[in-house]
Amino acid sequence: MLRRQFAAALAATTGLGALGLTGCSTLGAPRAAIPPGGAQLLYWGGPILTMNDAQPQVEAVAVHAGRIVALGRRDEVARWQGAATQVVDLQGRTLIPGFVDPHSHLGGVGLQAIAANLLPPPDGPNTGIAQLQGTLRQYIATSSDAREMQMAFGFGYDDSQLAEHRHPTRDELDAVSTRVPIVAIHQSGHFAALNSKALERARITADTPDPQGGIIRRRPGSREPDGVLDENAYFGALQHLMPALSALGGATGHDLVGRLPAL
Repeated sequence: MLRRQFAAALAATTGLGALGLTGCSTLGAPRAAIPPGGAQLLYWGGPILTMNDAQPQVEAVAVHAGRIVALGRRDEVARWQGAATQVVDLQGRTLIPGFVDPHSHLGGVGLQAIAANLLPPPDGPNTGIAQLQGTLRQYIATSSDAREMQMAFGFGYDDSQLAEHRHPTRDELDAVSTRVPIVAIHQSGHFAALNSKALERARITADTPDPQGGIIRRRPGSREPDGVLDENAYFGALQHLMPALSALGGATGHDLVGRLPAL
């Protein structure tokens, strides 16, 4: 609720989603009249980030009728407190502008940060499946994240930019390791190629039907998965793979050195 109110106030004040110095601030005297009963809302008690380079942080914000009417030092903004004012104590929490993003992938950004870089040039070295294999081998051999997760994630390959113009298969990922689960995620985030160990962990076999909204690609002339999962088949596989990571609990990469299976 608090975040939605702040977002609405920001948008109403500036129309651009950035915090403008409307009302009072530490940069000048108030330009708006304090309404009878005071402002509707006051926020203080924690860091308030404005995203305005001229005044990046303030102690308090006053909001009235959906607009930010004052911001600055707490003693300045306190003048807007009246009988009808609701005061929100942030209790040390940080208040930031609201960002309306109907298509966000924050979890994916976190996963990409700990994954091997499978991007093609100029953002990565991977021009073909042999390069993907080499990148994953190096990642497994050197990455503390791989050791901690007991799993190898790679992100960013693009079948259209690989020399083979296709996705890597489970057999090609098995050539990297048959003991370490490997998940190579497509640049779009809507496909992934898994090695045999990852398919096993994801409980995907020849008897597994395609889920609604997804496809388990098969070896030619067979029901046996070839390792490539489309859409909901991939997303469903992650639900089985991710609990394996949380099972590590508080262990650190240092604690798990030597526990990653040998290639």
